[in-house]
Amino acid sequence: MHGQNACRYTTKRTKIRGIAFLAALVIPFFVSSCGPFQSRAEDPNWYKTHTTITSVDEAAKLFGGDLLLDKLVLKQENPKPYTEFILEYADENSKSINDRKTWRILSAQVLYGGERFDVEDDYINLTIFFQENDPSLVGSARYPDDGFEAQLRGSKAAKTIGGIAVKYREYKSRDFKYSFCSEFKYLGYTYFLESYSKQNPNLSWDTLNQMLCS
Repeated sequence: MHGQNACRYTTKRTKIRGIAFLAALVIPFFVSSCGPFQSRAEDPNWYKTHTTITSVDEAAKLFGGDLLLDKLVLKQENPKPYTEFILEYADENSKSINDRKTWRILSAQVLYGGERFDVEDDYINLTIFFQENDPSLVGSARYPDDGFEAQLRGSKAAKTIGGIAVKYREYKSRDFKYSFCSEFKYLGYTYFLESYSKQNPNLSWDTLNQMLCS
């Protein structure tokens, strides 16, 4: 593999294609839609249930420095990666930025092409689930294949990074030679990381090593 167990990461430039990182419940949306960003423009009630930030430092400060958000972006000077973080609350009537029990999903997107909605370069998606058995993660009784975990189905691959067990799958997608998805537990929450790269086979592992080892 690519040094999955080594606590290392490169500063080599990586490009990242940006699409939506949280695309409803349908797996094809993961690589073909603008997910919550598009919904924000169409739904007048968006801001009643969501909080959005584009700065890594501000996201870590607002959502908490213990969620690994400040370790998600690999170093790259030119272009500067574009980042966006979206917190979805479980209920608009009982939400609190200071109470994670009211949180449902925190989604983070890193676009190494440097532009919002960049669909040409490589990208990283991180989705943190704060509630057990969220339908977006595990699917539903009616649509069991529509959760994020469906992407891992059939894969028995697993590695331990920084003492944390990571389940993963590596594959080729239509637009990216190096496609990757993984799941792990941290602070009792479920993390689902996706990476898509055209040229960098280490993008996924460099990101995981930086998050879990540094």
